[in-house]
Amino acid sequence: MGILLAGVLLTIAVYTILPAKWAPSDTFFSEGIRLTSDTYDISVYQNRSGWITQGGLPYIDHPNEYPILTLPIFALPALLAREHAFQLTFSLLMLLALCATVYTILKTTGQKKYALALLLPSALYFSLFRFDIVPALLTLLSVWCFAEKKFTPAWILLGISVGIKIYAWPLTVLYFVSRTQTKKQLQTGLLWFLGITALPPLLFGMFYGWEVLQPYFWQASRGANTDSVWGLVSTTLHSFDISSIDIESLSKILSIAAPLGLAISQGKKPHADKKTFFLTATLCILSVVLFNTFYSPQWHLWWAPLLLLASPNKTLLFLIIAHDLINYLQFPILFDVDPFGISYGVVVLLRTALFLLLMGFVYKQIKKT
Repeated sequence: MGILLAGVLLTIAVYTILPAKWAPSDTFFSEGIRLTSDTYDISVYQNRSGWITQGGLPYIDHPNEYPILTLPIFALPALLAREHAFQLTFSLLMLLALCATVYTILKTTGQKKYALALLLPSALYFSLFRFDIVPALLTLLSVWCFAEKKFTPAWILLGISVGIKIYAWPLTVLYFVSRTQTKKQLQTGLLWFLGITALPPLLFGMFYGWEVLQPYFWQASRGANTDSVWGLVSTTLHSFDISSIDIESLSKILSIAAPLGLAISQGKKPHADKKTFFLTATLCILSVVLFNTFYSPQWHLWWAPLLLLASPNKTLLFLIIAHDLINYLQFPILFDVDPFGISYGVVVLLRTALFLLLMGFVYKQIKKT
């Protein structure tokens, strides 16, 4: 309750007291560094909720690049608040999701240090100003339920999470090949999962229009950015004047093949305990982030809660904290100061190296058990 109250006060302070921008006017964004708040994406979410405030249909009358299960996330603040209070209401709702995530980790691990690792700058910043904390919470609860042999709730929660953001898809493979379910439990779980992920866009498409599938085509068409590992590979090859390798095609293949292979190989192995299963699920998500053609800094929320659920050792906890801080340094600080400069490139390289090191230590922990 204390964390929730402190979070509410902090969120209100961000919108009303603390200056949203810092830095001289000659930065990349003339307003300065978005040090304490970044409401640009929330303004996009507000625009995508226009079907609530203005009427019409999403995707048909109001173009939307987000999957259909994100509609309630955008609609709820539009229904609860007047137009000018949408952003604050959205952040307060995301704060509730963050507090639920912190509470889950605290109750599961019994140690405050793991829960407090989600209140560091990057995790807190992107929880308040993006919606990634919602699928992160759902994925966290799903993995916990599966470890507790509550298979149907695990599949339901995973279905909702994947329907919002598809990144947790390797866990469907991990669950499928796991030997802990009976055949009937597996069939029931799969039916729930497919019903949640496939039926909403299918029914909407049949009755209103297949524009509802546009978000998936848009996501598939995104190329590598300078923040991703593929952006680093492309830059390196370009510096050596190597153009014979099709980086875009290679990245598309490995972004599916690597997490898929990892989920199958690790899922078939017996897991010594719940911690090992949590680490295995985390490794699957880490592979999605690593091999994705694109990288966004809010993706820190995709894997950090899962890894903290596993009660990581001191080394892994240090790496989580270090990644959070350097991720925040990358965005918003250096991105707003000099997004195409040498300092930004160095920080991206360091964060990627740190991420690879973290993956290595997670794999090492799994092998130990």
